[in-house]
Amino acid sequence: MEPSSEDFAELDRRAARTFREAAEEVGLEQIVYLGGLGDSDGNLSKHLSSRHEVADILARGPVPTTELRASMIVGAGSASFEILRHLVEKLPVMVTASWVRTRTQPISIENVLDYLASCADDPRVRGGNFDIGGPDVLTYRDLMQRYAQVAGLRKRVMIPVPVLTPKLSSYWIHIVTPVSAALARPLVQGLRNEMLVDPAQDLHHLFPDVELDRVDVAIQRALDSAQKHDIELLGFDELLERSDAITVHVPRSKETLGLLGREAFEKMRPGVLLVNAARGGIVDEEALAEALESGKVGGAALDVFVKGPPPADHPLLGMSNVICTPHLGASTAQAQLNVSITAAEQVRDYLLEGAVRNAVNVPSISPELLEQVRPYLVLGEKLGRFQGQLCPGAIEEIEIEYTGEVADLRVAPITVAVLKGMLESVSDRVNMVNAPIIAQEHGIKVIESKSSRAIDFASTITTRVRGCVDRLIAGAVFHGNQPRIVRVDDFMLEAIPEGPTILLQNHDRPGVVGHVGNCLGEAGINISRMQLALAPERAEAAMLVNVDQMPDDDVMEKLRELPHMIAAQLVDLGR
Repeated sequence: MEPSSEDFAELDRRAARTFREAAEEVGLEQIVYLGGLGDSDGNLSKHLSSRHEVADILARGPVPTTELRASMIVGAGSASFEILRHLVEKLPVMVTASWVRTRTQPISIENVLDYLASCADDPRVRGGNFDIGGPDVLTYRDLMQRYAQVAGLRKRVMIPVPVLTPKLSSYWIHIVTPVSAALARPLVQGLRNEMLVDPAQDLHHLFPDVELDRVDVAIQRALDSAQKHDIELLGFDELLERSDAITVHVPRSKETLGLLGREAFEKMRPGVLLVNAARGGIVDEEALAEALESGKVGGAALDVFVKGPPPADHPLLGMSNVICTPHLGASTAQAQLNVSITAAEQVRDYLLEGAVRNAVNVPSISPELLEQVRPYLVLGEKLGRFQGQLCPGAIEEIEIEYTGEVADLRVAPITVAVLKGMLESVSDRVNMVNAPIIAQEHGIKVIESKSSRAIDFASTITTRVRGCVDRLIAGAVFHGNQPRIVRVDDFMLEAIPEGPTILLQNHDRPGVVGHVGNCLGEAGINISRMQLALAPERAEAAMLVNVDQMPDDDVMEKLRELPHMIAAQLVDLGR
């Protein structure tokens, strides 16, 4: 039997118990749970009561549970914030329920992450209950007006109607926003409860260094993030009208049964592709067969049916533009247990040892291989970061050459590390999973080569970029697994790739080093290391200067204006 939208509390209980048992089995040291504000002794909504109950279930286990309770989280992905955003953007005049007068203490998603990270390894909070919130206390009416102001919209007119029940509000929200009525209803019910931080429970007392964002700042950051990542949220009908391919990712409930039927297919683009691997009954199979025959739907892939397995004479089975596969879904209790244990073990191995196994989108690294390649992963990321920050424009191609002993290793993870470091300057979302994809999106050609013949060092990684500039940067791993930059173009040196680093190129003349030291000293910047290199055939020299703080633009400009200086560039190679 498929769960209905009213069963969320029971599903939450089961999930909490399962997680508590798994945490105990793997020896987890702490659980940090993000719940919701609201007085447990008060008349809480079912949604907020369920969040409190989950915290209680987790706390009853042997693993210490730290609970953080928050009000509305301001940021992309927060369902309550998305409801507010769409209401304000689409309705200059809106009829609202009495909940618009309820006070709340919203917090930015960045501050939530700050608190979660702070609690991870601080023994002062282990097993405690704390409230988190931003510096502003507002009614929901005030919050919506603030959003309108930040978004550059005119002031919204709101007409409160006391008879607008949570159920009616949820249907109204579903019409206006992309949020389903089933999801909106428990959220709306919770809006009647004031969500304010108890000063006695305020986590900010323990972490005063967390700089809390004013609500205007949080809203602006959310808007900037959506614009930066080209995110556009659509209503259901508009989504159908504009999609070339549709995949189903919802549970079967009263609200989703027959969600994609004749009316929905009529709104779709001709030739649309449809995939349903969620639950049978969400797609009207008879209507789908008609749409496939007419060409309205170009092709479909299904592994779920209303009745499974489908009978041999099912109309979809004989269609050439339909792919049907069995739906396994880890349906047995034993399979679910084994999958849970395997997933927990793999997460444990990654957190403790950095080992990645059985991932579909990142090269697998066993603990044994990780031990061998770890120093080269660090070096590769440093080389990529060096290249990416020195390039003033688009990189068209990067060639990564492995020579010596490193060529005998599995170098795919190292190549990914190079790409990750290089792309950090153009994308703040790059990681070891998506780096190759982002490189492809930017049209960067990646060339990888190997040679087991060592030249100057036992192992060398050489990176060459072409496009905005043509530059070669090479590195090696020294004794004690220490990464070093050993070559920049024609200049041979041995520099530690760490922290703020200035690359200087100058004519080989007396006094240049002194001028550099005086310039940095006058700016109060300490030189921690300096490596010099010479290209005698051109009478040019180069310096890699590690400093203890980032020089500003004025300092860099003064360096470029020094006598005999050709170029001065700044990179931050991290720790």
